[in-house]
Amino acid sequence: MLNMKKTCGLLLNLMLFIFAITLINCKSVQATETPKKKNEIILRSANLSTDKTIKVPNRTLENKRLSRGGSESTPEVAYDIVDLACTKLGSPYVWAATGPEVFDCSGFTKYVFSNYGIDLPHYTGSQIRYGKGVSRPGLEPGDLVFFNTDGYSVSHVGIYTGNGQFIHAASGNGRVIISDLGEDYYSTRYVGARRMF
Repeated sequence: MLNMKKTCGLLLNLMLFIFAITLINCKSVQATETPKKKNEIILRSANLSTDKTIKVPNRTLENKRLSRGGSESTPEVAYDIVDLACTKLGSPYVWAATGPEVFDCSGFTKYVFSNYGIDLPHYTGSQIRYGKGVSRPGLEPGDLVFFNTDGYSVSHVGIYTGNGQFIHAASGNGRVIISDLGEDYYSTRYVGARRMF
């Protein structure tokens, strides 16, 4: 009987110990109401378990706009264009090439835009006649930016990515790169921009 009491005591202590450990490791979910919007609840937790449906707003496009310097008026396809263009970073520059693995500057823009139903000619001097003109301060991601790099005419094109940068197939670097519009070389040769959507 004494042995049974000892066993029950040990078992009870073990159960209390397990219960205490469980409580210590328990994560809690804190819900707070904010006065911003009626019925809005903010949940803060590393782990969440519920049988209820939780609706989370899609912030992907908003985050792209904010991170790339875009505005609410920039269409989603513009960010898709920039995303596709960025997948080609480092691709080799080859004169007269139109992709999908090697490009010249107008071949690069032709390739990227053709994936979104916009058929551009494979000549920079013709691409500048498409779409509508955009002022430099009004640039949005996805706009084409044009340069006079040969001293005679429009001779280079890239895709504005936001925050003063553009992606292009650069003959001097021999590959697709991202450059800054503020660099002396590009800022002094900038001709204009066009919006295709």
